[in-house]
Amino acid sequence: MISISSRREGSATVVQVSGRIDVETAPGFQHACAEVVRGADKVVVLDMSGVQYISSTGLRSLLVIGKELQERGGVLRLANLTPTVAQLFEQSRFYSLFPCFDSVEKAVAG
Repeated sequence: MISISSRREGSATVVQVSGRIDVETAPGFQHACAEVVRGADKVVVLDMSGVQYISSTGLRSLLVIGKELQERGGVLRLANLTPTVAQLFEQSRFYSLFPCFDSVEKAVAG
């Protein structure tokens, strides 16, 4: 199960994500985020504080979302990675693909 909600914060759209992003939930996650990206300004911040796990399918979804936003001249920023997700980002070198911050406030500020 995954929960996704969005809100405006300053000049950014913040997407709060909770649950597991895996083979079962990644398509819904990607679709919901794509809807946000289409209606958002240039900066989208994913608040990952509630994400317990992300699979390779979930990582692929992040790449697709980031690419779509980049094609619109925007940027995808990640905030509040849990230790499990942070370790996976370290192992897969995803830190080099997305700006990551330790708080939503810092991610919004850039």
